[in-house]
Parts: sequence; structure tokens; C-alpha cells
Amino acid sequence: MTDSTPDNTLLNDLIQNRPAAYQRAYDYYGPFLLAYITRIVKDNAEAEDLLQDTFVKIWQNIAHYDSSHGKLVTWMMKIARNTALDFLRSNNSHVLFIDTNADASQVAKTPNYTYIDFKDLIYSTLTGKYRQVIELVYIEGYSMQEVADLLELPLGTIKTQARCGIQILRKLFQ
Repeated sequence: MTDSTPDNTLLNDLIQNRPAAYQRAYDYYGPFLLAYITRIVKDNAEAEDLLQDTFVKIWQNIAHYDSSHGKLVTWMMKIARNTALDFLRSNNSHVLFIDTNADASQVAKTPNYTYIDFKDLIYSTLTGKYRQVIELVYIEGYSMQEVADLLELPLGTIKTQARCGIQILRKLFQ
């Protein structure tokens, strides 16, 4: 993608449901969104299916796009991210195995596992700012710099919030 994105013209064409506009959107934004989805789901075949779902949702919801909330590509990224995360949630992709009776060296040998959903653990343990940073970095796969840009906060603040969130979670496992 380049800085000269065709957002305004493309947006008008999308709102008017011009079929060629959806092909242009797919051709222009598709590779970027596919890479973004692949980074989240870590499976190329699933990412391609999710990209198709993303463009169906874009088509169905284009009337709800509000340019005062951000660029068209940002809105598309949110749809792609939510589509990928919904897929992961539906497949329980964030399940950790924790043996409550053994130390780390014995975990592979001990069959007594307790299943813990990492997202549930984050939501039940962390407060807003720590939860949001931990989720964006460790579940959604954003870099610290991307989170700083997304939340419009200094990089140092994001790193501090991530470190504090991890320290809180670490106490649960000691």
C-alpha cells in the first residue's frame, strides 16, 4: 500500500454498491488485509477464508462507515481484526494447559491439566489499561510501537503498562 490511497473515490463507489469498486478494494487492500489476518490467525488457508468474510462484512456494512472516526483502511482493518478474533474465539485458540500439581519441568509428564482461557484470565485479572495493552500485544499480535500508535500513547507508556500487566499475571502462577 502507498500513501496515495484511493479512499474518497473508492468510498463513494462502495457506498453506491458499484461491483467494480469491490474488485478495486479487494485488489488494492486485499494483500495488506490478508497479511494482517494471517499475522493474527497464523494459518494461511484460514486467513484467505477470513479475508473473504471480511470483504463480505465490508460490503454489508459500508453504510455504517464514518470518516470522522478514521480512514477507510483503518475501518477495514478493524473488520478484519474482529473477523479473525471471532474465528480464534470460536476455535478456542487461546487455551493454555496448566498443571496445578507440578512444576514446569513435570508439566509434559503429568496428565492432571486444568484448562484456562488466556483471554478470560486477562479480563478477570487485569484492569482496563493493562488489559488492553496485553490483549493487543500478546493476543492480537501487534508490536509495542503499533499499540502506541493505535492508542496514541508514548511507546514508553505502552511498554510500562505491558510490563506491569505481565507482573500481575505472573503473580497468579507463583
